[in-house]
Amino acid sequence: MKYKIVFIIILITKCLLVEATEKYTLSDCENLFVKKNLLLLAEQYNIEASRAAVLQAKLWEMPYLSGELNFYNPDRSRFLDVGNDGQKSFAVQQIIHIGGQKVNEIALAKKNLEIAELQFQALLRELKYQLRVNYFVMYYDQNSISMIDSQLRHIDTIISRYQVQVDKGNIPLNQLVRLQTLQMELKGNKIQFQNEYLEAKKTIQILISQTDEFSIAPSVSERNSYQKEMSIPLIELQESARKNRIDNLIAEKSAEAGYLNYKWQRSLAIHDLSAGFGYDQRGGAFNNQIGLTFGIPLPLWNRNKGNIKIANAQYQQLVAKSQLQKQSTESEVYSAYQNYQLAKSNFKDIHASLKENLNSVYIGIMDNFRKGNLSIIEFTDFIESYNATQIQINEIGKLLTKNCEELNYKTGLKIF
Repeated sequence: MKYKIVFIIILITKCLLVEATEKYTLSDCENLFVKKNLLLLAEQYNIEASRAAVLQAKLWEMPYLSGELNFYNPDRSRFLDVGNDGQKSFAVQQIIHIGGQKVNEIALAKKNLEIAELQFQALLRELKYQLRVNYFVMYYDQNSISMIDSQLRHIDTIISRYQVQVDKGNIPLNQLVRLQTLQMELKGNKIQFQNEYLEAKKTIQILISQTDEFSIAPSVSERNSYQKEMSIPLIELQESARKNRIDNLIAEKSAEAGYLNYKWQRSLAIHDLSAGFGYDQRGGAFNNQIGLTFGIPLPLWNRNKGNIKIANAQYQQLVAKSQLQKQSTESEVYSAYQNYQLAKSNFKDIHASLKENLNSVYIGIMDNFRKGNLSIIEFTDFIESYNATQIQINEIGKLLTKNCEELNYKTGLKIF
């Protein structure tokens, strides 16, 4: 009686643990990703740093205060003679930018802020793509694993019965070996899908910062969204990608930042003016003299030519990269479009009734085999064919979702 109670407690505990496992829809995962992804949080600090750089660029240099106090007056034999009859002087200097340096520096900092914000969006787009693709890798591999597990349960039962009959000499050993070979083949397929499933799950765990156990259960609308028809012409997809893809915008903004840096370096060739006021108690032309002070470096040795040439070369390089980025975008969209069309065509070839018919035939084959109406060769041939077909159906569905997401990613649109 005591053992029965312990068994019931263990069973209830297991049931509670299973129920406690979170089941996430795709929408759930995306919400967790936005809230908890540490890489996104880290990238937000880069935006804050760029905002701070704009603030810093707007600030003027601090004014410079200088002074001179008498240390020793030989006429009066006094140290630190700074009183009414002594000597002291002070001056305040402020640097004034006269070549547009401050304006160009602020414009460059603002452009870098725009780039940082776009880089955050690009990271968000990239990680969301990984999340959605791996989510449906998990889903379809989960289906394949469940299908194989169901077959293995049936095969294991049959092998146990055959083993008894082989031991009694009622059935040839080669029939048992044929079943065991089929069993090993199914287990090999299962291991392959389990490895891919666990790798996809690990990626999702990192993306949503989830350490607790969870499973996935996409909603009907999430599963069906990839099956809708896409009627946008290729040329429109390519045009949209050129205009809207974030990496293209980053390349454009980087070229603009390169030009602003070039302008800034040119403005730095015009040296800053320093101006201010000075007070001299007794050392000037007359007592208590107040003067206007100014100064400017003579542009003899350094006209910032090296940095100007570097900035111009970098700007030309960024322009070329921006043009190359747009050209490669068209090729990427074309490739993604072709992959989608092929995957969609393969998916359409799967008739709606195929799965239902396969399962009906599977049940009939299992029943006939138990009754002895099928040979071991006929049975194993069917199971191998059934297994390959079911796996192929899942793989076609997986490939379609991947190619739909790739088309979203390459065009910069939310098509599916």
